[in-house]
Amino acid sequence: SIVQHLKPEWKTNVESAVDKVLPKVAAAIAERARLKQIGFSQFQLDASAEMLLAEFGEGPNKPSQVITAGVGSGKTFAFLIPTLISSYARLLAGEAGRRTGLLVYPRTALSRDQNRVIQRIVEKIGHPMLQAHFEHYEFYKSRKLTVKEGVARTYGEGTTSPCIILTTLETLRRRLHHPLFLRRVASSLNRVILDEVHLVEGLSGANIVRLMDRLRALCQVASPQSEILWTASSATVASPHIHAGTIFGLPPSKVKVIQQPEEKMQDVGLIHHVFLRPSGRISNLGAIVNATSILAHNRRVDIGSRKKGENTPKTLGFADNLDLLGRWNADLRENERTEESRDRRHPESRNREEWRVQEREVPYAIRFRHPLESRI
Repeated sequence: SIVQHLKPEWKTNVESAVDKVLPKVAAAIAERARLKQIGFSQFQLDASAEMLLAEFGEGPNKPSQVITAGVGSGKTFAFLIPTLISSYARLLAGEAGRRTGLLVYPRTALSRDQNRVIQRIVEKIGHPMLQAHFEHYEFYKSRKLTVKEGVARTYGEGTTSPCIILTTLETLRRRLHHPLFLRRVASSLNRVILDEVHLVEGLSGANIVRLMDRLRALCQVASPQSEILWTASSATVASPHIHAGTIFGLPPSKVKVIQQPEEKMQDVGLIHHVFLRPSGRISNLGAIVNATSILAHNRRVDIGSRKKGENTPKTLGFADNLDLLGRWNADLRENERTEESRDRRHPESRNREEWRVQEREVPYAIRFRHPLESRI
C-alpha cells in the first residue's frame, strides 16, 4: 500500500528493501524472544509508512514525525524498521543515493543496548555495505583505539559515512567539533532520530535545541540541496507536535504525530507504583534501595531456579538525575550481593560448608520470610 505512493525512481528499490528487511527483523526478534512467529502492529506500520513517504513519497509529506506511546509498546522498532529499509533501498540505488541515518539517545546505557539490537539485525540482513556504527568512546576502546584514531579510521580520507550511526547527545556535542566527523556526516546526513524526547526539558533541553540548530546549519552549508528529515520518539507527552517542533526548529504544522489509538490499547497486567516516605531513621537512598530489593524479590519468586533466558517480570526505577541513578545502582548491587570485588568473590562451590564468611551473606530481601509484610 505504501509503494504506490512512492516516486517512480524509488518504487523498485524500496519494495525490494521491504521484502528483505522485514523478515530479517522478525527473525531477529523471534530468536531473541524465543518465539516461533512475530507480527508487527498497525502502530508500527503507520510510523514506517509516514517515515518512508516523507523520504521517498510523491506527495507533500511532513518532514518530521513524533512517535508517542508507552513503555514497551514497540516505539524502537517503529522507527528502526523504516530506517533500515531506507538504508537498504539507498544501497540498492548505488553510491550516489547513499545517505546516513543518525540515531541519538539521551543515555549511554540505552544507546549501548540499542546498538546490540541493531547489530544483530544488520548481521541477519547480510548486505556487506549495510553498516551500523556505534559512535562512542566505548566502541573505540573495545577496538583498542583512542577516539582520535577511531574517528580518523571511520570518517577520514577515503572512507564513506556509515549507513546508520548510533550515538549519545553528549558524544554528538563533542563530535560536532571534530572536522573529520563533521565533514563526512554533514554532507551525507539524511535523517536524525532522537529517542526519549520527553526528557528534553529545562536548561539541558535548551542546550539540546541549540545542538540540533547547529547540526542543521552545518548540514545546510555542506549540502545546500538536501533537507534533513527529523523523527522523535517519546513516552506520553503533552502537545507532542509542539514539543518535537521546538526541538527540531520546525513549525508544529510540519510535525506528524503517530500514536496508538486509545481503543487499540489492551490491559495486559497490573502496574504497581510504590511511593516511599522515609521515616528519618534511614536516608532517602537507603529507603529506595531496600524497597527495590524487597519489591523485586516479591515479584520474582523464582529467583535462583529460573532458567537463563526465561522471561521475567520487570521492575522499573525512575530518578530525576544521573547522580541518583548511579548511586542507586551501585548500592543496589551491594545490597543484592551481585557486585564482585577482591574482598567478596562469588562462591565457586555449591557446597555451602566451603563458603567463606563473606560468601555466606545473602541478599537483603531474602533475609525475611515475608518481606512486604515485615518491612513496608
